[in-house]
Amino acid sequence: MKLLTNYRKNKQADARYFTPDFEKMLRIVFWNSTGFFFFGYVIPQVAKSILFVGGTELGFIWSAQIFGALLSSPLAGWLTDKSSKKKLLVLIGSIGRGTSYLVLYCAILIKGLELFIVGTFILGFSVALFWPPFDALISQKSYKTKRSYAFGRRFGLIGLGNLIGSVISIIIFSTVDYFLPGMLFLQYSPLILFFIANVYAGVRFHKTVDEHSTIDDILRNGVVANPEIRALKEVVHVHDKPYDSDRFTKALFIAFLVFGITVFFSAINQTIAEPFTQIYVRDFIIPGDILRNVINSDDVYVMLIYFPGPVFGQILSPVIGRLCDKIKATIGMPIVATLGSIFTFILINLQNGWAFGALLLVDITFAMAGGLIFQNFLSRVSKAHRGKIFGLVSWLSRIGATIGPILGGFLWDLNYPTTAQLPFIISIFVELILIIPFIISLKLIQPHLVEKVDLDTQ
Repeated sequence: MKLLTNYRKNKQADARYFTPDFEKMLRIVFWNSTGFFFFGYVIPQVAKSILFVGGTELGFIWSAQIFGALLSSPLAGWLTDKSSKKKLLVLIGSIGRGTSYLVLYCAILIKGLELFIVGTFILGFSVALFWPPFDALISQKSYKTKRSYAFGRRFGLIGLGNLIGSVISIIIFSTVDYFLPGMLFLQYSPLILFFIANVYAGVRFHKTVDEHSTIDDILRNGVVANPEIRALKEVVHVHDKPYDSDRFTKALFIAFLVFGITVFFSAINQTIAEPFTQIYVRDFIIPGDILRNVINSDDVYVMLIYFPGPVFGQILSPVIGRLCDKIKATIGMPIVATLGSIFTFILINLQNGWAFGALLLVDITFAMAGGLIFQNFLSRVSKAHRGKIFGLVSWLSRIGATIGPILGGFLWDLNYPTTAQLPFIISIFVELILIIPFIISLKLIQPHLVEKVDLDTQ
């Protein structure tokens, strides 16, 4: 309770570090995120229980989403840096995401693998249109020393929307599974609700957000009659480079090349085991779990085990983000990677579903911290080219994330159903190996940051 009270006080005190429409902008992600958990659950669950595909085919289904994002990321990054394009991209991305839920629902009803793949492709294409402009808006509407906290607020609202959507999904799914088994049109009906929520979010965002209102303009011109914001104008941008120096030099290009290669291999590694975690729980943890007899449905049991991690990890993000603003990127990222490897090793050796769920929450929380540190650092490389940078990194990540699930599916099928641990074991070693190139690439980019904080000079 004390932590929550302090959080509210700090939130009020930090209001001067954000533009007046920052809160309105963030609120729409609550509606966008209501279907996050259910979608993540539905992909492997439907693939295994309704479409009856193997590990390699599941990898292709998962990669269809990433491939869609791969196509739209460069376009989104370029358009984000163009005037009056951010709101339109967010609107299109939000409606597209809703449409994908509708297509997935139809695919489940007709048990159509091809249409199911189309639905995941549309989702990936739409998501990649949505996030680069949205992240660029978060960056330009928040002060540099509060950037991790700003992104943490975003994840916090995602977590809240995810929580509400998860509760609704679990209630509907488990009730229909128990009383009306086989009624797919009812069991997967939450997808219709998420379609409506995403369309509503896009329209609301387009009507309420002013993409031309930035924290820099407020500090420079005092366009808002707010004493707290006016007080912030007294803060001296000691380490910032002049705006006209915001350009890509040869040295920065080399630094980004090293960084991009590292991001590419990291994305392969992150997705090599991700699509199979849920099936691993179902096939190798639940059968030996003494609580399996209490909950009579494998589908519902996996859902209950799996949902606390991503949901509550996101809800904790604002608190995590405040801490991440005090952590140097070249220190925080290696710590997160090391702990992630340790947690993965423990997870695949557990035989209790609830212990798996609890440790998954801890693992996701640390991964969230790494993501916030990473986004903070990335947002400060350039002001004029934020959209291109977010789009480029997203594009490189998606190339790797397209390869990862397919490679993971091949590795999964190699020793399934004996242990199926090979994708997880490889991800542990690769995550540790990538620590060194990550540190090198961050240090190479650090001198070229346009927005610097005290941590960058230490």
